[in-house]
Amino acid sequence: MNEIVGDWLRDKRDEHGLTLDQIATASHRYGSGWTAGTLSYMEKGGSKADALPTLMILLATLNDLTGEDFKLADIFTWSGGDVDIAKGYSTSYENVASALHYEPVSFKHTNMDTLERMRRDLEEEDARLVGEYPDYAATITEHAAKYGDDAVEVGLHMFIAPSHAPTFHPSHERGERSVISNHFPTMAEARLEARLREANEDSFGVIEGQMNSIDPLTPEGFYVAAICDVLYGHSLDEEAAKRAGEGATPQKRGRVTRVLADEILDYMRKVAAKLED
Repeated sequence: MNEIVGDWLRDKRDEHGLTLDQIATASHRYGSGWTAGTLSYMEKGGSKADALPTLMILLATLNDLTGEDFKLADIFTWSGGDVDIAKGYSTSYENVASALHYEPVSFKHTNMDTLERMRRDLEEEDARLVGEYPDYAATITEHAAKYGDDAVEVGLHMFIAPSHAPTFHPSHERGERSVISNHFPTMAEARLEARLREANEDSFGVIEGQMNSIDPLTPEGFYVAAICDVLYGHSLDEEAAKRAGEGATPQKRGRVTRVLADEILDYMRKVAAKLED
Protein backbone atom coordinates (compact mmCIF):
# COMPACT_ATOMS: atom_id res chain seq x y z
CA MET A 1 0.00 0.00 0.00
CA ASN A 2 2.82 2.40 0.85
CA GLU A 3 4.45 1.74 -2.54
CA ILE A 4 1.15 2.39 -4.36
CA VAL A 5 0.74 5.76 -2.65
CA GLY A 6 4.36 6.67 -3.31
CA ASP A 7 4.15 5.78 -6.97
CA TRP A 8 0.90 7.73 -7.38
CA LEU A 9 2.46 10.76 -5.68
CA ARG A 10 5.48 10.68 -7.98
CA ASP A 11 3.27 10.37 -11.05
CA LYS A 12 1.10 13.35 -10.05
CA ARG A 13 4.11 15.44 -9.09
CA ASP A 14 5.71 14.80 -12.48
CA GLU A 15 2.44 15.38 -14.31
CA HIS A 16 1.98 18.82 -12.73
CA GLY A 17 5.64 19.83 -12.60
CA LEU A 18 5.79 20.12 -8.81
CA THR A 19 8.90 19.88 -6.66
CA LEU A 20 9.18 18.09 -3.35
CA ASP A 21 9.81 21.43 -1.65
CA GLN A 22 6.63 22.94 -3.11
CA ILE A 23 4.49 20.10 -1.82
CA ALA A 24 6.19 20.04 1.58
CA THR A 25 5.76 23.80 2.06
CA ALA A 26 2.12 23.77 0.93
CA SER A 27 1.34 20.88 3.29
CA HIS A 28 2.35 22.94 6.34
CA ARG A 29 -0.99 24.76 6.27
CA TYR A 30 -2.48 21.40 7.32
CA GLY A 31 0.04 20.97 10.13
CA SER A 32 2.13 18.30 8.45
CA GLY A 33 5.66 19.35 9.34
CA TRP A 34 6.85 17.55 6.20
CA THR A 35 10.15 18.30 4.50
CA ALA A 36 11.31 17.49 0.98
CA GLY A 37 13.11 14.51 2.50
CA THR A 38 9.87 13.24 4.05
CA LEU A 39 8.14 13.30 0.68
CA SER A 40 11.10 11.69 -1.06
CA TYR A 41 10.95 8.83 1.43
CA MET A 42 7.18 8.65 0.92
CA GLU A 43 7.64 8.31 -2.84
CA LYS A 44 9.90 5.35 -2.22
CA GLY A 45 7.11 3.61 -0.29
CA GLY A 46 8.11 4.58 3.23
CA SER A 47 7.04 6.95 6.00
CA LYS A 48 3.63 5.26 6.53
CA ALA A 49 2.36 6.77 3.31
CA ASP A 50 -0.83 4.74 3.51
CA ALA A 51 -1.89 6.13 6.90
CA LEU A 52 -5.23 7.96 6.66
CA PRO A 53 -3.95 11.29 8.12
CA THR A 54 -1.07 11.24 5.63
CA LEU A 55 -3.42 10.57 2.72
CA MET A 56 -5.84 13.31 3.78
CA ILE A 57 -3.06 15.92 4.03
CA LEU A 58 -1.45 14.75 0.80
CA LEU A 59 -4.68 14.93 -1.22
CA ALA A 60 -5.69 18.30 0.22
CA THR A 61 -2.25 19.71 -0.56
CA LEU A 62 -2.18 18.43 -4.12
CA ASN A 63 -5.70 19.74 -4.71
CA ASP A 64 -4.54 23.19 -3.56
CA LEU A 65 -1.47 23.14 -5.80
CA THR A 66 -3.02 21.65 -8.93
CA GLY A 67 -6.62 22.82 -8.85
CA GLU A 68 -7.66 19.19 -9.25
CA ASP A 69 -10.22 17.36 -7.12
CA PHE A 70 -8.31 14.22 -6.14
CA LYS A 71 -10.13 11.66 -3.99
CA LEU A 72 -8.89 8.68 -2.02
CA ALA A 73 -10.15 6.27 -4.66
CA ASP A 74 -8.09 8.03 -7.34
CA ILE A 75 -4.91 6.60 -5.89
CA PHE A 76 -6.09 3.11 -6.80
CA THR A 77 -7.63 3.83 -10.21
CA TRP A 78 -4.75 5.39 -12.13
CA SER A 79 -3.03 2.04 -12.66
CA GLY A 80 -3.93 -1.63 -12.44
CA GLY A 81 -2.38 -4.10 -10.07
CA ASP A 82 -2.75 -6.11 -6.87
CA VAL A 83 -2.57 -5.09 -3.23
CA ASP A 84 -1.21 -7.58 -0.68
CA ILE A 85 -3.55 -7.69 2.32
CA ALA A 86 -2.23 -10.62 4.34
CA LYS A 87 -0.35 -13.84 3.72
CA GLY A 88 -2.14 -15.64 0.92
CA TYR A 89 -4.66 -12.83 0.41
CA SER A 90 -4.56 -9.99 -2.05
CA THR A 91 -7.03 -7.84 -3.93
CA SER A 92 -6.96 -5.55 -6.96
CA TYR A 93 -6.54 -1.78 -7.05
CA GLU A 94 -10.06 -1.76 -8.48
CA ASN A 95 -11.51 -3.54 -5.46
CA VAL A 96 -9.88 -1.07 -3.07
CA ALA A 97 -11.24 1.85 -5.10
CA SER A 98 -14.72 0.27 -5.14
CA ALA A 99 -14.68 -0.07 -1.37
CA LEU A 100 -13.79 3.61 -1.10
CA HIS A 101 -16.77 4.31 -3.36
CA TYR A 102 -19.18 2.65 -0.88
CA GLU A 103 -19.11 -0.81 -2.47
CA PRO A 104 -18.85 -3.86 -0.17
CA VAL A 105 -15.29 -4.98 0.56
CA SER A 106 -14.49 -8.01 -1.59
CA PHE A 107 -11.51 -10.05 -2.76
CA LYS A 108 -13.41 -10.99 -5.92
CA HIS A 109 -12.84 -9.47 -9.34
CA THR A 110 -15.04 -6.38 -9.19
CA ASN A 111 -15.29 -6.18 -12.96
CA MET A 112 -17.01 -9.55 -13.20
CA ASP A 113 -19.14 -8.86 -10.13
CA THR A 114 -20.43 -5.69 -11.79
CA LEU A 115 -21.21 -7.50 -15.02
CA GLU A 116 -23.00 -10.34 -13.23
CA ARG A 117 -25.06 -7.88 -11.19
CA MET A 118 -26.08 -6.06 -14.37
CA ARG A 119 -26.99 -9.36 -16.02
CA ARG A 120 -29.23 -10.37 -13.12
CA ASP A 121 -30.94 -6.98 -13.07
CA LEU A 122 -31.55 -7.06 -16.81
CA GLU A 123 -32.88 -10.63 -16.69
CA GLU A 124 -35.39 -9.57 -14.04
CA GLU A 125 -36.41 -6.60 -16.19
CA ASP A 126 -36.76 -8.83 -19.27
CA ALA A 127 -38.98 -11.21 -17.32
CA ARG A 128 -41.17 -8.31 -16.24
CA LEU A 129 -41.47 -7.00 -19.80
CA VAL A 130 -42.34 -10.41 -21.22
CA GLY A 131 -45.06 -10.69 -18.59
CA GLU A 132 -46.54 -7.37 -19.69
CA TYR A 133 -45.75 -7.64 -23.41
CA PRO A 134 -45.53 -11.32 -24.55
CA ASP A 135 -44.23 -10.31 -28.00
CA TYR A 136 -41.07 -9.02 -26.35
CA ALA A 137 -39.92 -12.64 -25.98
CA ALA A 138 -39.09 -12.65 -29.71
CA THR A 139 -36.77 -9.68 -29.21
CA ILE A 140 -34.93 -11.52 -26.43
CA THR A 141 -34.54 -14.59 -28.68
CA GLU A 142 -33.16 -12.45 -31.52
CA HIS A 143 -30.74 -10.75 -29.11
CA ALA A 144 -29.45 -14.12 -27.84
CA ALA A 145 -28.99 -15.45 -31.37
CA LYS A 146 -26.94 -12.41 -32.40
CA TYR A 147 -24.79 -11.84 -29.32
CA GLY A 148 -25.02 -14.98 -27.21
CA ASP A 149 -27.07 -15.90 -24.15
CA ASP A 150 -24.66 -14.22 -21.74
CA ALA A 151 -24.46 -10.81 -23.45
CA VAL A 152 -25.43 -7.74 -21.45
CA GLU A 153 -26.82 -4.66 -23.17
CA VAL A 154 -26.16 -1.17 -21.83
CA GLY A 155 -27.81 1.53 -23.89
CA LEU A 156 -26.37 1.34 -27.41
CA HIS A 157 -23.61 -1.05 -26.40
CA MET A 158 -23.04 -4.73 -25.79
CA PHE A 159 -20.78 -6.39 -23.26
CA ILE A 160 -20.10 -9.95 -24.30
CA ALA A 161 -18.60 -12.67 -22.14
CA PRO A 162 -14.89 -13.39 -22.74
CA SER A 163 -15.75 -16.68 -24.47
CA HIS A 164 -16.94 -14.61 -27.45
CA ALA A 165 -14.61 -13.01 -29.98
CA PRO A 166 -14.15 -9.32 -29.13
CA THR A 167 -14.62 -6.80 -31.91
CA PHE A 168 -14.33 -3.04 -32.24
CA HIS A 169 -16.15 -1.74 -35.27
CA PRO A 170 -17.61 1.76 -35.40
CA SER A 171 -20.26 1.44 -38.09
CA HIS A 172 -21.80 3.75 -40.66
CA GLU A 173 -24.90 1.58 -40.67
CA ARG A 174 -27.59 3.25 -38.62
CA GLY A 175 -29.32 0.95 -36.20
CA GLU A 176 -26.24 -1.21 -35.68
CA ARG A 177 -24.17 -1.29 -32.52
CA SER A 178 -21.07 0.81 -32.94
CA VAL A 179 -18.83 -0.95 -30.46
CA ILE A 180 -18.84 -4.38 -28.87
CA SER A 181 -16.80 -5.11 -25.76
CA ASN A 182 -16.33 -8.39 -23.95
CA HIS A 183 -15.98 -6.86 -20.49
CA PHE A 184 -17.42 -4.04 -18.44
CA PRO A 185 -14.90 -1.16 -18.14
CA THR A 186 -12.65 -1.33 -15.11
CA MET A 187 -11.88 1.73 -13.01
CA ALA A 188 -8.34 1.85 -14.42
CA GLU A 189 -9.80 1.94 -17.94
CA ALA A 190 -12.24 4.69 -16.97
CA ARG A 191 -9.40 6.72 -15.46
CA LEU A 192 -7.20 6.26 -18.54
CA GLU A 193 -10.02 7.18 -20.91
CA ALA A 194 -10.63 10.43 -19.03
CA ARG A 195 -6.94 11.33 -19.35
CA LEU A 196 -6.81 10.45 -23.05
CA ARG A 197 -10.03 12.29 -23.82
CA GLU A 198 -8.69 15.56 -22.39
CA ALA A 199 -5.94 15.71 -25.00
CA ASN A 200 -7.63 13.80 -27.86
CA GLU A 201 -11.22 14.98 -27.98
CA ASP A 202 -11.17 15.09 -31.80
CA SER A 203 -10.42 11.37 -32.11
CA PHE A 204 -13.10 10.48 -29.58
CA GLY A 205 -15.55 12.72 -31.41
CA VAL A 206 -14.95 10.96 -34.72
CA ILE A 207 -15.55 7.54 -33.18
CA GLU A 208 -18.61 8.63 -31.23
CA GLY A 209 -19.96 10.35 -34.33
CA GLN A 210 -20.52 6.97 -35.97
CA MET A 211 -23.07 6.05 -33.33
CA ASN A 212 -26.80 6.70 -33.60
CA SER A 213 -26.44 9.18 -30.75
CA ILE A 214 -24.23 9.84 -27.78
CA ASP A 215 -25.82 7.48 -25.32
CA PRO A 216 -26.00 8.85 -21.75
CA LEU A 217 -25.74 5.26 -20.50
CA THR A 218 -22.31 4.76 -22.02
CA PRO A 219 -20.08 3.80 -19.06
CA GLU A 220 -16.87 5.71 -18.48
CA GLY A 221 -13.95 3.79 -19.92
CA PHE A 222 -16.05 2.01 -22.53
CA TYR A 223 -13.87 2.91 -25.53
CA VAL A 224 -10.62 2.02 -23.79
CA ALA A 225 -12.19 -1.26 -22.66
CA ALA A 226 -13.26 -2.11 -26.21
CA ILE A 227 -9.80 -1.31 -27.61
CA CYS A 228 -8.16 -3.43 -24.90
CA ASP A 229 -10.39 -6.33 -25.99
CA VAL A 230 -9.11 -5.99 -29.55
CA LEU A 231 -5.45 -5.44 -28.76
CA TYR A 232 -5.03 -7.78 -25.80
CA GLY A 233 -8.17 -9.92 -25.49
CA HIS A 234 -8.76 -8.80 -21.91
CA SER A 235 -8.81 -5.72 -19.66
CA LEU A 236 -6.13 -3.07 -19.20
CA ASP A 237 -5.60 -4.28 -15.63
CA GLU A 238 -4.91 -7.85 -16.76
CA GLU A 239 -2.52 -6.76 -19.50
CA ALA A 240 -0.61 -4.46 -17.14
CA ALA A 241 -0.24 -7.27 -14.59
CA LYS A 242 0.83 -9.71 -17.31
CA ARG A 243 3.54 -7.44 -18.74
CA ALA A 244 4.82 -6.25 -15.38
CA GLY A 245 5.17 -9.81 -14.12
CA GLU A 246 4.40 -11.44 -10.81
CA GLY A 247 5.57 -9.47 -7.79
CA ALA A 248 6.24 -6.31 -9.81
CA THR A 249 6.44 -3.06 -7.86
CA PRO A 250 3.73 -0.39 -8.34
CA GLN A 251 6.42 1.73 -10.01
CA LYS A 252 7.00 -0.91 -12.68
CA ARG A 253 3.25 -1.45 -13.15
CA GLY A 254 2.86 2.31 -13.56
CA ARG A 255 5.53 2.37 -16.29
CA VAL A 256 3.86 -0.55 -18.05
CA THR A 257 0.49 1.18 -17.91
CA ARG A 258 1.95 4.28 -19.55
CA VAL A 259 3.27 2.12 -22.41
CA LEU A 260 -0.17 0.55 -22.79
CA ALA A 261 -1.75 4.01 -22.83
CA ASP A 262 0.44 4.95 -25.81
CA GLU A 263 -0.56 1.76 -27.64
CA ILE A 264 -4.26 2.36 -26.99
CA LEU A 265 -4.06 5.97 -28.11
CA ASP A 266 -2.23 4.96 -31.29
CA TYR A 267 -4.92 2.40 -32.13
CA MET A 268 -7.70 4.89 -31.39
CA ARG A 269 -6.14 7.46 -33.73
CA LYS A 270 -5.86 4.86 -36.50
CA VAL A 271 -9.54 3.98 -36.11
CA ALA A 272 -10.52 7.65 -36.17
CA ALA A 273 -8.39 8.30 -39.29
CA LYS A 274 -9.96 5.33 -41.08
CA LEU A 275 -13.45 6.56 -40.26
CA GLU A 276 -12.66 10.02 -41.61
CA ASP A 277 -11.57 8.60 -45.01
